[in-house]
Amino acid sequence: MRLVLAALLFLTAPLASAAEQNLLFILDGSGSMWGRVDDTPKISIAKEVMTELVGELPDDARAGLYAYGHREKGDCADIESLVALGPLDRQALVERIQGLSPKGKTPITDAVKQAVEELRRIEEAASVVLVSDGLESCGGDPCAAVQAAREAGVEFRMHVVGFGLGDTDAGQLQCMARAGGGEYYTAANAAELSQALQEAVAVKPGLILEVTRNGEPTSARVFVYLAGSDDEVLRDTLGDNPAGHAPNPMRLTLEPGEYDVRVLPESVEGGQERRISGITIPEEGEIERTVDFSAGRLELTVTANGGPTDARTYVYKDGTDNEVTREHTGDDGVARYSLPPGNYAVTVRPQEVAAPDRRLTGLSVAAGQTTRESVDFSSGELVVTVTTNGEPLDARTYVHDVDSGKEADRGSTGSDGTISYTLPPGTYQVSIRPRGIAAPDRLIERVVVEPGELAEHSLEIPSGRLEVSVTTNGQPLDARTYLLNAKTDQEADRGSTGRDGAVVYAVPVGEYRLRVRPEGIAAPDRVIEDIVVEADRTTTRSLDIPSGRLEVSVTHNGKPLKARTYLVNADTGKETDRGRTGGDGAVAYKVPVGEYRLRIRPDGIEAPDEVIEGIVVRAGDTTRESLDFDSG
Repeated sequence: MRLVLAALLFLTAPLASAAEQNLLFILDGSGSMWGRVDDTPKISIAKEVMTELVGELPDDARAGLYAYGHREKGDCADIESLVALGPLDRQALVERIQGLSPKGKTPITDAVKQAVEELRRIEEAASVVLVSDGLESCGGDPCAAVQAAREAGVEFRMHVVGFGLGDTDAGQLQCMARAGGGEYYTAANAAELSQALQEAVAVKPGLILEVTRNGEPTSARVFVYLAGSDDEVLRDTLGDNPAGHAPNPMRLTLEPGEYDVRVLPESVEGGQERRISGITIPEEGEIERTVDFSAGRLELTVTANGGPTDARTYVYKDGTDNEVTREHTGDDGVARYSLPPGNYAVTVRPQEVAAPDRRLTGLSVAAGQTTRESVDFSSGELVVTVTTNGEPLDARTYVHDVDSGKEADRGSTGSDGTISYTLPPGTYQVSIRPRGIAAPDRLIERVVVEPGELAEHSLEIPSGRLEVSVTTNGQPLDARTYLLNAKTDQEADRGSTGRDGAVVYAVPVGEYRLRVRPEGIAAPDRVIEDIVVEADRTTTRSLDIPSGRLEVSVTHNGKPLKARTYLVNADTGKETDRGRTGGDGAVAYKVPVGEYRLRIRPDGIEAPDEVIEGIVVRAGDTTRESLDFDSG
């Protein structure tokens, strides 16, 4: 049976019956076969089991026998064809098997190569069955030899029986079976060896699957399910013929029945998959399937002013929004795709040019052919420099297209106060939002960008510093401050005094006033007028708010009383502050100097409000007052 399948997607061909198979045995005759299993030499067990197997083969079977390591010690060339592959000669096979006397090395690789040469001459498919109790000992790579023979078109399946290996790593032997599209069996005693050989020569039901792309094997993941269900039976990987790993075609051993197969290629982009439904595996023999993922190539070159540029590209089925795949252009400005035949659209999103996406439609991709398209984004460069007093200024910049009004790009100036934009040709305006000083946005209007040209613009914002110190009785005072433009009355900035009672502003030159809201004392806002900020100079102002402390004790018959208290400025009649007495009947206020009156509303007794008049608070002093609600 030939494993090179026809180009039809679903070609079915049952394998020949067991009696018509070509069976070529390779038997280990190396010195290690004198090792014992259940007190019996392994070679004795192998002879007995092989003799029984030969006796059970059908009369019209074809069989041959190779052995290695049975004539000379230490000779890696000790490989012999004992019985040429031909019509079954039981007597010759048994005599040769019984005559083996293990002596030498384990040249599995060269034994496989010689057996393959015999198969090449007869030009018929065969099953090769290797029985070995050890690994290659002559420096060869038997797995690679099996893979190379199958790639060369020799039609055979390799079954391997690891006999009495013990703790030996069987990976090499397993690799041979996998590369040969066959099965690996392990046998620890005579019964298991007999069972393994019976299974190896039997024709098991199964599926031979080949996955191709443009006439060549291609790697793919395969999932097999019970027909009409999601019950996974097995999964495997077909290769593009890496030596010793995933063969392609591959034999998938399955019980007789009906199955669905899902195939996912690994070398074709776009998440394409194929499904084969209702595959029937017969009681005997095999069926074959070929799944073809022929593809074409799409190469998209993206340039800016004729030179390669970085871009993201998105591929869609033409006429839809169904994305197939996406890719970045490389250093050469080219995005390369491997795609199933069909019509596609591509969206190109430049990364180095602040240009809108470009859409290409109607791109036809044919199997085995390359479709080439190109997109050029002509552009110019805009450089904006922002300074204050001649020094670089940190700022955010926003570029808008004048015609559409849409934002084209945005960014921040660097340490040199400069930012560069690559933009499509057009007319723009640049909005500048200073971050290094408290200045309103500025605008550079009608900036013209020409293809391949450099447009340079600069903005100078003269500025100075304002340092304000807020104190009470000469000590730093916690306060909120609001800086207002004197001409527009709009807030320019706001801040808070620090531990030293100072606050600093960096602002454009001009006239200002500062509203101060004390937080460390119960005082109304104060305003510092006529503040002039000059370029590259520091303007200083200070505000001292003299204050004192008022402590009030409220009692009832000499005991602390809970009460609400309301402090009112005696001159203006406005409430300055309010509070509550604590568990000790006391309440304290920190207020500017002046004359006050205090209204007291008791909480713990039924009594009308009382007022303490003529309270005078002096700078840096503590004024104490008391009130007793006498119920007697």
